Amino acid sequence: MGRAENLAGIDLLKSLENRFLDSKCLILSGGPSLSDLDIEELDRLPEDIIVIAVKQAYYKCPGLINVHLINDDNYEVYNYELSNPKPLIIKISSASKFRPTPNSREDIKFNILKESSNHEKSLVATRDFCSGLIDSATLERPWGPGIMYEIGIYFPIFLGIKDIYIAGWDLGSPHSNVIKRFYEKRGIFQSLKNICAKESPFIYNKVFNRIENLVRLFLYIFNKEIVLNIPGVTINEADLISNSTEYLYEWVKHQGVSFFIVSDKSMVSNKFQRVKLNDIHI
Repeated sequence: MGRAENLAGIDLLKSLENRFLDSKCLILSGGPSLSDLDIEELDRLPEDIIVIAVKQAYYKCPGLINVHLINDDNYEVYNYELSNPKPLIIKISSASKFRPTPNSREDIKFNILKESSNHEKSLVATRDFCSGLIDSATLERPWGPGIMYEIGIYFPIFLGIKDIYIAGWDLGSPHSNVIKRFYEKRGIFQSLKNICAKESPFIYNKVFNRIENLVRLFLYIFNKEIVLNIPGVTINEADLISNSTEYLYEWVKHQGVSFFIVSDKSMVSNKFQRVKLNDIHI
C-alpha cells in the first residue's frame, strides 16, 4: 500500500470512530448455519441496523450490506453493483504470504504483520483482547487467526455499536481440521478435500492445497468468478478458537457491549446468549 492510500485509509477510519454510538449491528459470517437465515426476515430488519458481511456472506443479502469485510483467503471479485449504495469495504491483508487479490476495491486496508504458524502468538492463545482494539492512528492488526478476531469483532466496537448480533459464526466441528462454509457445494472433490484435511493435514497443506490454488489462479484468467487462495488447515483450529470465546465473552462484557449468537449450531461459548433473528427487532 502506498503512503497516499495509507493516509486516506487512516483519515476515513478516524471519521468512523463512534459514528454509530449505541446502535445495533448484525454480522453475517460464512458458516453453514447462515443458510438457515430467512431472507424475508432479513428484509424486515429495522433500517437503522448496521449490517456487516464477512466475505461471501455478502451475497446472502447484498442490498442490505453496509460494511463488507474481506481478506486474502477465499478471495473473489465481488459484484458491488448488487448494492446501492456500495458498502464500505474493509480488507485485512497479510504481508507474510503471497496470496493474490486482483481487482480488490477496499476503502480501508489493514495489515497483519506478524502472521505465524505458531499459535502461541495469536489472539486466541494470548487472549489479550485489549490489544485488538482499533487504534485510528494505525492500520496494523494483530493475528487472530481468522477475520472475526482480526477485525470482525472489533470494528463494530470501534463504530460505537452497543448490541452485536452475529449469524454464521459456527467455527466448524469439535476436534476437526475442517471449517466448512455455507456456500460450499457438496461433491466428490469437496469430500476428498475434507477427508485429506482430516486424516493428513500435512499432506493437504503441502500438496493438495498448493496444487488447488495454482489451478484456481490459472482458471481465473478465463473466469473472474473463481475463488482464489483457499486456505490450508490448522490442526484443531476450530477448538482453539472455540476455547478462547469463553474469555472473549468476559472481555466483551467488560467493554459494555452485548454480544448475541444467532444460531444454535455455533461452537462459540454458551455464555453468549443464543437468539433468533426476530429478537433484533426488540
